[in-house]
Amino acid sequence: MTITSPTRRPLAAKLALVSTFSLGLVAGPVALAGPASAAPSHSERVNCWVEAKKPDLIKIHKEGYHKFARVDFSFKIKCDKNVKVHWQQWIVKETKHGYDRIKYRDGDVRVHKNDVVHESTKARVDQDRKEDRVKVLHVVKITFDKDKDGKGKWSKGSDVDKSETLTIRFNGGY
Repeated sequence: MTITSPTRRPLAAKLALVSTFSLGLVAGPVALAGPASAAPSHSERVNCWVEAKKPDLIKIHKEGYHKFARVDFSFKIKCDKNVKVHWQQWIVKETKHGYDRIKYRDGDVRVHKNDVVHESTKARVDQDRKEDRVKVLHVVKITFDKDKDGKGKWSKGSDVDKSETLTIRFNGGY
């Protein structure tokens, strides 16, 4: 049985192999990305965001023993392209057992590129019988057409935001 030593490549051959391999790593993605970026794109990507602002107490009203507050629940929507946005808003108050819905609203709005659309809802918040303070917040969800494929169909995009909680104290403000 004969033992042969492994063949050794000259240094020049090793360098040529390494440089060819590294050139392939660098040029491969460029070659693949080149035609794709030059080709016309059939999709329109749209991104939209919603921000639910902290509720703002307008005024506390007293009618005999009954107390209630007027509160402004506002939010803003921003998109990076012109798009029609459908929004839904839930205004709720915290209770010991979860949340009670005070008001629900929804609607459509046209948002222009890089513009901010403000929506505002005023709601009446009644004082609970045994509680001197009430905690309120709102949740806003938007849906929009996110991108168009080559066949003319749109996929849906969405975003949701929950506001900070506002505590209303009916004896002494908020």
